[in-house]
Amino acid sequence: LRKENKKLREDRLNVSLYREQLRVLEDVEKSANKAMERCADLEFDLNISQQLNLEWERTLRELDPALDSPESVVKRLRKLQDSELCLLEQNSQLKTELAVLQNGIRLEGKEDSKSLKRLERRLRLVCKERDSYKAVLDSYESDMTINPASIHTRRIAQLEAALSEYRAIDSELCSDGRPNRSTSNSVEVQTEPSAQGDSGTSDDGGAVSCRIIHFKHNPLDTAHAAWVAELKEIEKENKLLRAKVKVLEEKGDSTNQPGETTLLEFVRDDPRKLRAELEAANKREEKILAAFKKTSKEFRQAVYCLTGYRIDMKSSAKANCCVLRHMYAESADDQLEFEIGDNGFLHLLGNNYSLRLGSLTSDYLEKMDSIPAFLAALTLQLFSSQTMVIQSAEQPSMFTTD
Repeated sequence: LRKENKKLREDRLNVSLYREQLRVLEDVEKSANKAMERCADLEFDLNISQQLNLEWERTLRELDPALDSPESVVKRLRKLQDSELCLLEQNSQLKTELAVLQNGIRLEGKEDSKSLKRLERRLRLVCKERDSYKAVLDSYESDMTINPASIHTRRIAQLEAALSEYRAIDSELCSDGRPNRSTSNSVEVQTEPSAQGDSGTSDDGGAVSCRIIHFKHNPLDTAHAAWVAELKEIEKENKLLRAKVKVLEEKGDSTNQPGETTLLEFVRDDPRKLRAELEAANKREEKILAAFKKTSKEFRQAVYCLTGYRIDMKSSAKANCCVLRHMYAESADDQLEFEIGDNGFLHLLGNNYSLRLGSLTSDYLEKMDSIPAFLAALTLQLFSSQTMVIQSAEQPSMFTTD
């Protein structure tokens, strides 16, 4: 019984041990089943991944045979990303340059429109100058039959009209924001009543009022200088416009604004018309200048024969002067110089010859304030000191009577 009891005890211990082993084995079985299920899922995913890998390898080989490893693919991807960044930067730079070019084209269009307006204004001025020259030529042609007083009056009216037009154009330029430039030289006219003219014409039965008109500058020379300055400025702007047109043609920009094509066509065609008009104006100017030189020469000779004084104008930086040389002067250096003041009056300048005429200067200029009387007294003094009989025998007289 003891042996049997001992054996039973051992068997009970073995049973409990076996039960513990059985539980462990059951746990192992469960974990093994789960691992098998996981392996099946992983095997399925592996198959799908292998298929995708094969497809990617096939696609990359079709694109580039060099892409045969993940490292090469990564390098290629990095290069593509770097190139993408460079392209984005270039795109931003091109957009900036495009905006700058568009802004420059707009500014050039504005400048071209302003230049077109200036050309139109100058063309109108050239037409006005042409009409003025034509009027001067007509007045010279009809100088023998028309009263000089009416000619001067009509010329003054024409100069005043031209001056008003120049002022209107100058105000337009100021309103456009451009610098104020003087487009015409002012003509100052000073009028004063002539008492001697009234007394001289009282013998005809009626008192006729006269005016003595003093021009500060010669109107024809002033108009000619203004015309030459305008012509040079037009030629300069014409060259600039041609350069701009050439640049636009080289760019080949077809996205111009609607008004720019018309402007370019006008700039291409307009210089030819302006050149033809300027050539015609030059020819008319040459004719007018020839007629003016002839008339002025005859006028100067008539003044020299009637008054005995040869009158020359001398310009300086300070003022304008009149130089008078008498036909009866003893020396060629005997000359009188009169300065033309801003108010139009004349002032005798001192020189060696004027200092020798102290008595005449004090009597007629300082006391009487009369330049015509002073010149007349000087003529009588020089005439009395000459021997006219000997001179008339040696040379023919320049005076003729009908």
